[in-house]
Amino acid sequence: MQRKISADASTALAKVFAGLPFPIVGLMLAASVYNGQVGLSGVLAGLAFLAAYFWIARRFVWSLIDEVTDCGDYLLARRGRVEDRILLSDIEDIVDRPYARPPKAIVTLKARSAFGWSLVFALSPGRDEVDGSRSIAADLRHRVRLATGAVH
Repeated sequence: MQRKISADASTALAKVFAGLPFPIVGLMLAASVYNGQVGLSGVLAGLAFLAAYFWIARRFVWSLIDEVTDCGDYLLARRGRVEDRILLSDIEDIVDRPYARPPKAIVTLKARSAFGWSLVFALSPGRDEVDGSRSIAADLRHRVRLATGAVH
């Protein structure tokens, strides 16, 4: 039985909102240069800000996995056109961040996937708890222990 465990719109909205400063700061910089209110140092400071912001957004927001489907023995992860099957036995650890916005799961892998050594995705809200992210991560952690034979 396949079930989608990632949030539908949270990842897309986070990626869109993370891109908003680029046109805003770009237009402000262009208008300031056009009106002669900013010199070379102001332009360089604005470009340095955009470069730093780009690095942070790329590292922490745009690297989120778009869709994760629990397929029983493996997770099917997709970001854009890239898709990868992650066997439960290849998962080293699962950490949930229920108080992050959006709530996230960080899956650390034993073997490198198409997305690197970890997967970060927004958790889909569950139906059995007020904050269902804990139940998804806890269930996945339990099944990973069963798959790797680490259940005591």
